[in-house]
Amino acid sequence: LINLIKDVGGYGAKFQHLVDDMILTLKQRGHAPEFRNKVRRYLRQDFDLRLYQHRQENIQTLSVSLQAELLVQDGMKQVCDCIWYLRGLKSFELVQLSSLFQVELHSPDEYIRGFDAVVVTRKGLCQHRGKTLGPYACFFEDMILTSTHLWETAHPKTLTFVESMALTRADLIGLCAKLPDLSRRMRRCQIKMALRHAIICAAKKARESGNGSQRSLAEFCTPDKSDHRFV
Repeated sequence: LINLIKDVGGYGAKFQHLVDDMILTLKQRGHAPEFRNKVRRYLRQDFDLRLYQHRQENIQTLSVSLQAELLVQDGMKQVCDCIWYLRGLKSFELVQLSSLFQVELHSPDEYIRGFDAVVVTRKGLCQHRGKTLGPYACFFEDMILTSTHLWETAHPKTLTFVESMALTRADLIGLCAKLPDLSRRMRRCQIKMALRHAIICAAKKARESGNGSQRSLAEFCTPDKSDHRFV
């Protein structure tokens, strides 16, 4: 416990030095006080996230069972459950997958961009398609699709500071290469999502043309990415 307190204290001092150095640099470059205060607020909000990442290495020394229990209590299971194709993971899958999530902090009035990553918010408010969404909202689940023309194109905009967790497509593919059962599960979800999005896309094209779509669902689902489709 004493070592943990020292560790947190040491990291806090290092982080404060980073903040002071950043603000001094901005002042020397002639940036307005309003902008410097905006950066300072961001860095203060960012401290807890950096401390979380700093502690991850220590957590990995625990047994898989204890790590899974800790992740549940920390809310990581809730994060995974927000992504429909990651619900009901086994303990060892949850542990390995959770370590791949990247913590991000977004300032107010910023767009959260995904495409090659699925994003789940943990704190803060954002707006998406005219709706105000709070914690545990999920975006860009369709990043598992190889047909990029079926991806979501609207980006959520932050209303406050927003803390999010992002899982990239590349990291998910890398984990699936090690876990065949998870890979097969992802492949089934990939096909199901592609079919659903293709039906929506075909219906939209038919409405726009006014005379019915001549393209098959297979054409809409044709991949335009050459990477792994899961197996």
